[in-house]
Amino acid sequence: MNATPQAPVDGGTSENIVPPLNIRFPTASETISETREDVIILWVGAVPHNASQDQFDKKIQQVNHAIRLYDDLKLATDAGDPSNMINCFTNSLEYIELMKQEKFLIIVSYSTPMTSDCVREYLAEVNQKRQVDSILILDISNKLDDSCFASFTKVSLFHDFDKLFAEITKQVELILLQLVAFNLFEQKQRTTKDLTKESASFLWFQVLVDALKKMPKNKNSFKSMLTMCKNYYNTRKKHLDEIAEFERDYKVSDAVKWYTKESFLYRLLNKALRTEDVTSLYLFRTFIVDLSSQLEMEFEKMKLKEDELIVYRGQQMSESELNKLQHNEKNLISTNGFFSTTRRKDIAMGFAKTSSARTDLTPVLFEIRASTKLGKVVFADITSLSEFAREKEVLFSLGAVFQIVKFEYDNTDNMCKVHMAATDEGSKDVAKLVNRTSDSGKRMLFGELLLDMGKYTESQKYFETMREQMNSDDTEVADIYHNPGRAYGYKGDFKKALENFNRAYDLRSRTPVTSDYSLPDALNSLGVIYGEQGEYGKAKKRFNDALTMVEQHQTSDTKSKVLHIAQSHSNLGWIHFLKGEYQQALGFHQQSLNSRKQLLGDDFLLLADNYSSIGAVQHALGQFDKAMENYNIGFKIRQLNLPSDHPSIASIYQAIGAVHHESG
Repeated sequence: MNATPQAPVDGGTSENIVPPLNIRFPTASETISETREDVIILWVGAVPHNASQDQFDKKIQQVNHAIRLYDDLKLATDAGDPSNMINCFTNSLEYIELMKQEKFLIIVSYSTPMTSDCVREYLAEVNQKRQVDSILILDISNKLDDSCFASFTKVSLFHDFDKLFAEITKQVELILLQLVAFNLFEQKQRTTKDLTKESASFLWFQVLVDALKKMPKNKNSFKSMLTMCKNYYNTRKKHLDEIAEFERDYKVSDAVKWYTKESFLYRLLNKALRTEDVTSLYLFRTFIVDLSSQLEMEFEKMKLKEDELIVYRGQQMSESELNKLQHNEKNLISTNGFFSTTRRKDIAMGFAKTSSARTDLTPVLFEIRASTKLGKVVFADITSLSEFAREKEVLFSLGAVFQIVKFEYDNTDNMCKVHMAATDEGSKDVAKLVNRTSDSGKRMLFGELLLDMGKYTESQKYFETMREQMNSDDTEVADIYHNPGRAYGYKGDFKKALENFNRAYDLRSRTPVTSDYSLPDALNSLGVIYGEQGEYGKAKKRFNDALTMVEQHQTSDTKSKVLHIAQSHSNLGWIHFLKGEYQQALGFHQQSLNSRKQLLGDDFLLLADNYSSIGAVQHALGQFDKAMENYNIGFKIRQLNLPSDHPSIASIYQAIGAVHHESG
């Protein structure tokens, strides 16, 4: 582990491939949620006067299963109490805040005792919410006009319920079409420790299918998936009939057909992929593998017929989404899911130019070149397998990677055009990161990327399940205690982190001396947790023991030994810093810097930690000029090696700002 003024919970080594797993995630009944779909319809206000609430629910649920009613306004009308109206608005806002992953379609049913001012106040709040896609206002009384809401980009006004219902249907379809989550990867990132969360997601999808393929399949695999689906759609006859048909008739060769039906399976699977819901993806694992395998078979057929395809995708995007693409020309991009495209440019243009209730979206046409000679990007023309043959669909499998070649605005077609090329570079980056990272072997990569994505509980489950399936004398068991320790440490559960790290240390100490540094790594991890708990004496002892162990280690790899000694010096510098022993801290950090600089050169990323640590000590001593000098050197190294949005760059910005503030 690396101990700096912002010491991360880190460590562990292994070099084996991702293993077959039988992960114990929650059962289907344990994972039921009203938010399993991507779109939630929020109805605020009284239901139409000519329909009971039950009839109304059924009508709306023909379009979308997830609906939530806030009809306290009807009570307010009956009781003459406008305060219920305020409660209605407030409660709906609180619900929106709880749901971070879903998209909302909000319908406001305007009626007494509402006022246009009160509606505008509510709209001012929800119009700016990232989760809110569109807002439709129903005013059967004809008291409102469009001019009331001209300043709101997401609002449309309707005076007829049937027209409103048609728009709801259209908007739900449009939202589902647009819900593609892009992950960007900047190739500056040299190790898994340097990853932004987005880049970790990018790499995680590169290894997802392989990991799922290694998980065992049995007759209960589909049963668990279908139990979850049945429980979720327990009142929806249409979807229950679809589930029964799937259970009765499904075979592996029908995977593409079922995916393109846009049925219960399409919606729930895409939501699980987009939100990286590990529990749901485990339940869907057999179908995901079937679909991926069928696409691989079709891809092999395509190789015999075509060398390259040009395909298209049309959708609408917000300004922030467009800026993200524009600022990442030449970088790599992937999607959280299967990526649908078409050979027909006219169909893609039609999707891009579909009329929307929103005025802040721009039509975008993606033009993608894809060579069939690629080894890692899998795609297939599924025209003969799809429910929508006229669309000439080409479907890219999970983990497909593209390079953004060019971004332009086409004044003739009045839309943005993004030119991309499918590439194998994503798989090369996985290989480079695994090979370049001494403490992240292939067996651990899947779970460690979950840690980098901030999915600490999922990572913890992954490693703990691996541990349950290994023999107690397996040499890797210690590593699989170490990684849950990291997860607990990141979550701030230091007691459980210590339990896991101590177990890892005990197991490693029983094995014969090896050529690696797993035992001092375990001591360093323990030291960091003790330091975080304020037990500085215990922390210092672990760091000193680790240093002694490394110094006594017999090896021909002098470079590795010196770098491990430098790590121990850095850790000791950190603990002296926490104790307020700044001169001792400075000495250890300087020793660490000198060793690393001699072996790694001036611009290696690890040196930025040393410079920022030295700057922090000088900052505490009131040596502002020296602190600023070292912070700036650290900043330049991180800027050279990391994406501009990496948290490490933000933290050093804050440190520089603090020095400016305190020094006047």
